[in-house]
Amino acid sequence: MAEQAATAAGTPGKVVKQGHRNLLVHGPLQLILLLELLTRKAPGVCDVPGAMIEEIEYKNLSPLYAEEPLKICGRPTDTEGVYDLWTETPAGGYAVKATAKVLQIALYPEHARKENTHPALCLGICPLLSKLGIIAIMKLPPIAPFPPPTLRKEILPGEWEACIDAWITLVTIHLRLSAQDFISNSMGDSSSIVFLTSYVHEVSHRSDSEVCFDGLKARSLRQVCFLLAHRFLSGDIILPLLLDWTFLADLSSAYVKSISLRKLFESLWARHAMLLEPGFQKLRHSLVLDLEKVNGNKFEDLADTLCRIGPLLYVSQGVSRFFMVGSDFLDALFAGYMNASQSLQRRILITAYLGLVSLLGEIPNSSLLLDHLYGLKDLAEVEEKTREGTETLVSDLVTNTPLVRKLRDGVSGADAARAKSLIGSLEAFRNPKGKRHIRRKTNKGKGRAAVEEIGQVPFDGEVHVHRMSLVMQIQDLFPDLGSSFIIKLLDEYSDNAELITSHLLEGSLLPHLHGGDRTEELSTAADSGLALRSTPPLIPSTFDNDAFDSLAIDPSRLHIGRKNEKQTADSLLSDRSTAPNKAAILSALAAFDSDDDERDDTYDIEDIGRVVGSSSPAGDPSADLQDEKEETLFSAYKHDPGVFLRDSATRLSRARQALRGKTGMTDEVIEGWGIMLGRDPGRLRKLEAKYTAFTGAQRELLPATYRGSSADSGNEESDGVGGVGGRGGLRGRRRGGKGGRGRGSVAGPSSEKETQVSRQRKEASKSSRANHNRRDQRARKMARGGFAA
Repeated sequence: MAEQAATAAGTPGKVVKQGHRNLLVHGPLQLILLLELLTRKAPGVCDVPGAMIEEIEYKNLSPLYAEEPLKICGRPTDTEGVYDLWTETPAGGYAVKATAKVLQIALYPEHARKENTHPALCLGICPLLSKLGIIAIMKLPPIAPFPPPTLRKEILPGEWEACIDAWITLVTIHLRLSAQDFISNSMGDSSSIVFLTSYVHEVSHRSDSEVCFDGLKARSLRQVCFLLAHRFLSGDIILPLLLDWTFLADLSSAYVKSISLRKLFESLWARHAMLLEPGFQKLRHSLVLDLEKVNGNKFEDLADTLCRIGPLLYVSQGVSRFFMVGSDFLDALFAGYMNASQSLQRRILITAYLGLVSLLGEIPNSSLLLDHLYGLKDLAEVEEKTREGTETLVSDLVTNTPLVRKLRDGVSGADAARAKSLIGSLEAFRNPKGKRHIRRKTNKGKGRAAVEEIGQVPFDGEVHVHRMSLVMQIQDLFPDLGSSFIIKLLDEYSDNAELITSHLLEGSLLPHLHGGDRTEELSTAADSGLALRSTPPLIPSTFDNDAFDSLAIDPSRLHIGRKNEKQTADSLLSDRSTAPNKAAILSALAAFDSDDDERDDTYDIEDIGRVVGSSSPAGDPSADLQDEKEETLFSAYKHDPGVFLRDSATRLSRARQALRGKTGMTDEVIEGWGIMLGRDPGRLRKLEAKYTAFTGAQRELLPATYRGSSADSGNEESDGVGGVGGRGGLRGRRRGGKGGRGRGSVAGPSSEKETQVSRQRKEASKSSRANHNRRDQRARKMARGGFAA
């Protein structure tokens, strides 16, 4: 072997160039030989599967030449588990010298010692061996099966993480083997198959309260186990244990959402249907017998079996169609539904639905599906005639499952007309009350974070307020427990107070906790975070340092409750000893000024201390600044309300920038002011009255046409036409009216004679009075329009 390695490692050119007398033996080859010696000859390494070479250090001291004798040596040192290894030259010197450390760790050390058995799991393989590619030389250590729940509770968190690391390492090594080595290793060592079956069984039957299946490492183990199962089931040679329906059902439950698993099962059924059918035929026959006699001890077993095969029927279309061959299975489901409890009826409903829907797959079998539905319809009609008002499997399928919709959308071609007729018949079985409400627990992502996700570190002396409340909660139930002991319980059971309480009541704590000091307290209250915080200062009160505080009150005046329990409201009103003097009341009334209420002193600045209409005292500079900002904002709002919009374009506009510069406010404050003003019309009117004043500019041009009326015609008529008194009062020349000149008006209808006469008079007197009348009438109109003078 040394000659072959030397021939491969050296060349004649190197002999001449480096001055060696012959070809050299490769140094790493000598290391491999030393490791092979250690694994075969060292006691505690060759005979214990749970041993591993933890580390090795080596050094090349002198060269070895081809065609010369080579001696491989080793011996244990005084330190347990440490060995000295070396190779000798023909002269007796060291060629390569190494020191190796062997570590022996059991998966369950306590149980291994109790049962006096060897550990069943190697916690790792020397990384150097994997790099050198000599894993195939050594026999792979067996993999321990996944522990049941009772054993998982007794494994410490640190040991559990080590177990997960070991399983991941060993499964990864199995996956990296070649196809031939993988098959030979599986045939010779069934520990990998036992581990895989136990793992998928425990995952499929896990409880929601278990946290050992959560976390990054647990998800990595889940992935490598799926790859291991995929490699086992993808091969041409599959062990019978992996073709059993229990393993396939557990695998479907563990990876029910995996699309790759569905493709794997399709390929498995296509390649090994002859091997799978006998086991499923036996299961089907057993279910038919149990469904036909739903009673006694068969009830719980039947419910568990139906619950277990549900995911398998969902994932594997081939298995579902196998159960639908023939009508005996559906007939048994119908018969069992009529005599089952509500929980079992739900299991039967799911099984029947999954089986029927499988016939509408990629290659539909519409004819068989319609035959089954017609058979179920006939059974339901007979059952309704026998027992009226009883819910059947058909009515539950039609009401609580989308079977009818899938039947309407999935059947086409020659069977479409037949399916349409059947759908009309099935709709008659629909329950008028509607679907059955089923509570489903949804995952909202509010669960407890894993240790890897939050980076939680071991207890460092500080307790979070949430954990402090848990400590107090447990101490309320168990006052004799110390705070330090409760902290250990919280660390062990992931802050689950209910689980801790249950273990304390049942006395099922872990061994290292069961025998611990239950009265142990934390070192100091300050370090633990449980120290009481100082209370906030009390608010001063008028009763501080009164007679009660100084203990100067007469004890005879103290009493509990009412001083006189027999005293009532009537007795208090009838007692006139404490009533005010009637003469004093009359004298006060005599001194009262009856006219005093006529004077309105509301606006006396001496009484109210501030200017009316202002929220701050007169002369306050901050109030003036606030009014100035408010007036600026109001003016901008009246000019363009779009300046107060809440968008980026408005915020970058020049108008907004100018408004920010004038008021010194932020965009959010300006926008909020505009929103609140738009929501409050009353405030808008107040601001208009406060900041709007007439400046002499007429913003609105009113119509100048005269509109005569009986109320003000006497004031606005230029020549006193038609008014009472008219021009000159009662002394004027009257023509058809009291003190006026007829009833005509220059603004009246043109067809009337009086209007024409009035207009003629106006034209005749325009030269002498028109300018003066226009000026006076404009003044009157301005005053009537409400403009400020």
